[in-house]
Amino acid sequence: MAILFVFTYILFIYSFLRIKKTSNRLNILLWIFISIITYMGYNSILIYLLSKLGIHSTLLLRSIINGVFSSIMLIVSRKNRQQYYFNVIDFGVIAILMYATFLVFLFRFGTNFNLDFEMNDGAVHFAMAKSFMNSGIYDNTMANVFYTVSCNGM
Repeated sequence: MAILFVFTYILFIYSFLRIKKTSNRLNILLWIFISIITYMGYNSILIYLLSKLGIHSTLLLRSIINGVFSSIMLIVSRKNRQQYYFNVIDFGVIAILMYATFLVFLFRFGTNFNLDFEMNDGAVHFAMAKSFMNSGIYDNTMANVFYTVSCNGM
């Protein structure tokens, strides 16, 4: 199922890129990132709608829906396709940023790739929030409601 989902993910991005957006040529690297972000938003809305309809979301169902939408976009873009250009300078900047990110990753986590978690104690944050609420500086009805619910849950 995961392979089918990845295939429909790539097909969705490709079909979105084919849709004519303007008569001018667009930067392909920029629009690949825009397409990925658009897909993430579309996926969030899709999951929300499925949950509101009471339909359990699975990879197979999402793959089928993605395949249908991708097919529709491919049919719509059959006659008019968007033209793109590739800018070497943009590619260089992206490569430099990815290299810098990789270096930060190596310095932060090292090369052993064992899981390295930073432990944060939620009780400290809750104690600070409780102290803040008890100080009387912040008196908001909704904040008190949320604080009361969290205290009752303890």
